[in-house]
Amino acid sequence: MSLFGLFTLYKFNIKSSLFVFIGLIEILVVYASARCSLSVSLNKNGFHREMVYTVSIILPRYLTTTQCKSALEMTLPAGAYLDPNQINNLKRSEVLFDSPVDVEAPEHVSSNQTILVYTDLQPVTQNEFTAEIVLPVHLRYHQSEHSKPFKTIHFKTPDTIFIDCLDGMYTTYELQCSQTNYNICTWTKLKCQCRVSSTQAIIPVGNLDHLLIVAVITTLTTICGTIFLLYQLKSQFYKINPNIL
Repeated sequence: MSLFGLFTLYKFNIKSSLFVFIGLIEILVVYASARCSLSVSLNKNGFHREMVYTVSIILPRYLTTTQCKSALEMTLPAGAYLDPNQINNLKRSEVLFDSPVDVEAPEHVSSNQTILVYTDLQPVTQNEFTAEIVLPVHLRYHQSEHSKPFKTIHFKTPDTIFIDCLDGMYTTYELQCSQTNYNICTWTKLKCQCRVSSTQAIIPVGNLDHLLIVAVITTLTTICGTIFLLYQLKSQFYKINPNIL
């Protein structure tokens, strides 16, 4: 065989070995890694919506477990809130709030809020789990604006989830076990993949361009209503007391 032929064969063997090595690495990554995917939808209309998250977790192939719990970390914008009492009554998921929730406060005096949503994942296979998280989301009242009859509220799609069913190969975090269990448990943090980075809701707001006409009509209506009530009271008084003139 010529020198050129030997060189060509040598290059071919190197490329083949490289492809095999890369293939083995990819197989090892799939076998040993955990993955998370997330989809989100915002349902219903008006100021009372329903946020639906569908979570899918694939554990490493070498793990076999039938139980897995998740804690989805998300941030609610200032223009929205979850009612803790409603969440507790529904008993769908446990939600841990980072601060008290003022359900009466308007958007301009509120701030973003971080929450953890605890959910039991349901097994699909020996290493795949899924869960559907349904949260009733309420939108806050916004300040009136000039020439803007609507306001857009952006919900950032969560990209972090904690699970309690991975072993020590991953970085662990110490978090509260659940909303009602104040003990500290060991969790593993995963990054979730989602096709959309945010979801939005559009709500109506007051239009300051109509402030003058609304104020005039409201004042006139109040005056007319007051005069009518006084007239009716006077008429009833003289009917009850006809001798008083």
